[in-house]
This record gives sequence, structure tokens and C-alpha cells, in this order.
Amino acid sequence: MSIRIYSCLLIAVCFGVNATDEKNDEFQNYVHQNVTNQSLKTVAFEAEIIWDELLSIYRDKNNKISELDARNFMVELVSIEMCLKRLQSKLKGEPSIKAEYLDTIDNSFEYVKAQNYIYQTISIDYQDTIISLLPKKTCGDHLTQDEIENITSV
Repeated sequence: MSIRIYSCLLIAVCFGVNATDEKNDEFQNYVHQNVTNQSLKTVAFEAEIIWDELLSIYRDKNNKISELDARNFMVELVSIEMCLKRLQSKLKGEPSIKAEYLDTIDNSFEYVKAQNYIYQTISIDYQDTIISLLPKKTCGDHLTQDEIENITSV
């Protein structure tokens, strides 16, 4: 009996992993096929990793994130989203990366809940702390100086 239960549990876990992998494959294929700017592709793939991590932290509440890790994570999240927003404002013909990643209402709600979960872990002064830790240049942690200059000259 315990072997059968274990087998069912194993199948459920594998299904969950495959479903996540399938979503990531769809997103990556979308970016490869629809995004023409290489810098935007680079940032899109970095954003996907951070967004996946955000959702993973939220889903695995048994593994509580520390306040310091939550702050550092939010710095990464805000940094990548600022960079993405800057790129997308300069590259008007490119598709919305975040809208493609959050392609359903359920995904969007879960994303917001995940952000709130992280914010609740951080102390009350989180905004000032996160802002003080952000890189001085938007996209500075994600693109080379040449890539940033090429985008800003568009």
C-alpha cells in the first residue's frame, strides 16, 4: 500500500514540474519568436528566472524566507522590472514581456499575492531600503554599458 501511495505522489510531483517546464518553454519560445531586440531578449530571460523564483518562494511557504533574503530579492525584482520597463518604453514595436509571462488572470493574481508575501516579510521601511540598494544605473546589473547606450540612443 505504501508503494502505491508513493507512486501516486511521485506522479503528482512530476506533473507539477512538467507543467512549470511547459510554461517556461512556451514563454521562451514566444520570446525567441516575437522579440527582435537582443538586449530585450536577455532581460526577458533574466526576468523570467526572477519571476519564477518569486512564485516558487510564495508557493513553498514551508521554507520561510528571511527578512534579509526578502529585501535582496525585492531589489533584484525591482531592478529587473525597471530595466524591462525602460527597454519596452524605448522599443515600442516589441511585445509586452510581462504580459506574456502573466498570460492568465490566475497567474496575475498569484504574482500579486507573491509580491505581497515578500513585502510582508520585510520590515515596514522596505521601500526606502530597497530604493537605497538599487543599482545607480537602470539596467546596470543586466546589460553591458554598450547595450545600455544603444538602447538609450533609440
